[in-house]
Amino acid sequence: MRNFLLMLIFLSSCIVVVENGEKRERKKIPRIEQRKIALSSENIFLECPSGDLKIYGWENDSVDLNYEVLKGEGEIEFFEDKGEIRIKVINKTDNDFEVDMTVMVPYNSQIKIEMGGGKIFLENLAGETDVQLGAGSMEIKNSEGNFKIETGIGKVTGLFENRIPDKFMAELGLGEVEIVMDEYADLKFEAECGIGKVEVIFKFDEIQEKGLFIGSKFEGLKGEGVNDFKIDVGIGKISLFASE
Repeated sequence: MRNFLLMLIFLSSCIVVVENGEKRERKKIPRIEQRKIALSSENIFLECPSGDLKIYGWENDSVDLNYEVLKGEGEIEFFEDKGEIRIKVINKTDNDFEVDMTVMVPYNSQIKIEMGGGKIFLENLAGETDVQLGAGSMEIKNSEGNFKIETGIGKVTGLFENRIPDKFMAELGLGEVEIVMDEYADLKFEAECGIGKVEVIFKFDEIQEKGLFIGSKFEGLKGEGVNDFKIDVGIGKISLFASE
């Protein structure tokens, strides 16, 4: 049996409001911290309707969750099920709902994220990461491993100056993908934009460019192509820049 530690810390405060000369206390939504000890080889699944999500990889064998409900009423379920750590955000109202979450995970975790809308920030990851984002923005910084990203509308930014993913696959319906890469990367880069353009400021050994009817396609190879990037945007723009 694996032993799991679940710790809840409730930090509450209030705001004093003055109305017609009378002081009234308006309670703030409490901030909640949860910690669950897990093995680094376990999978992590996160499901959230909307909000601001930050995930950082670390060397500890634990998953730490810190969150705050900013809009609406809801709750967060944080539990282990059949060897998988699950974080599920539940919206209990029909009104706008938003939650701010920061999650620390073992850096080589296998992560799956399903999010309706909002912002996602990922850093220092080295496992398998699968993200489905309906609408919003996503930034990935200095990470390795494999990434698979599907986004309906929004922007995806990748900043890989020190650490570069082995595989990076992104599909975006409408919006922009911008990648900033170490100029010495051993890179295979394929990009296709159905309606829009592909902009590349990076020195490749081999290049193939093709202008589509109302879009563009680009393929570039540097070295052996150890770092494999494939990006597909329906309508919008794809950019690749070498870091300074």
